[in-house]
Amino acid sequence: MIDQVARLLSEQGLKVAVAESLRARGLTLAVAESCTGGRLAAAFTAAAGASEYFVGGVVAYSNDVKAGVLGVSAATLATHGAVSREVAVEMASGVRLLTGADCAIATTGIAGPGGGSPQKPVGTVWIAVSVSVSQTADAVSVTGLLSQTPDGDSDIDTVAGGQPRSGTSSQAECAENVAAQCFHFAGSRERIMAQAVEAAIEMLSRQL
Repeated sequence: MIDQVARLLSEQGLKVAVAESLRARGLTLAVAESCTGGRLAAAFTAAAGASEYFVGGVVAYSNDVKAGVLGVSAATLATHGAVSREVAVEMASGVRLLTGADCAIATTGIAGPGGGSPQKPVGTVWIAVSVSVSQTADAVSVTGLLSQTPDGDSDIDTVAGGQPRSGTSSQAECAENVAAQCFHFAGSRERIMAQAVEAAIEMLSRQL
């Protein structure tokens, strides 16, 4: 599975070759992962030369790590739950600030086979991408940058001019563009994780 995703980074199948785009623009990347369990970081670092742009990642499987390391607020976790747009956004913002990266990706979801609910069934995954405003062409809305998938509920949260989003932790108060989207994947646990990794890479490609 990791080999399959790594090939996406070396081939021209994506609309934007993410690794090459990061290198060409001198941008750095960090990841915060829950449901993908380190697979996103592994996909990037499987390719030679990843050290030119990939700075690191955090596997924040527990809420304690989400809060203590990434700065996700306890109120956000209590109100929205770990699998939510709000938590994904705060994870992405938190790991970008923690590592000093220009760009960050966060994943949080339910890979199964257990743990689902009628409101959040197995296969529900929220992915967020945070990019420093200083690294984007402008600080306007990122509408249209999200990948389109069946049954995917999309939401966009854009921050410009150093103004923090409401409801985020103080650590996440920064000038950034953030795109977040909910996906509903089907299949085995491994397949759901693989699809989440692929979707995360696609989302980042649309912001570069």
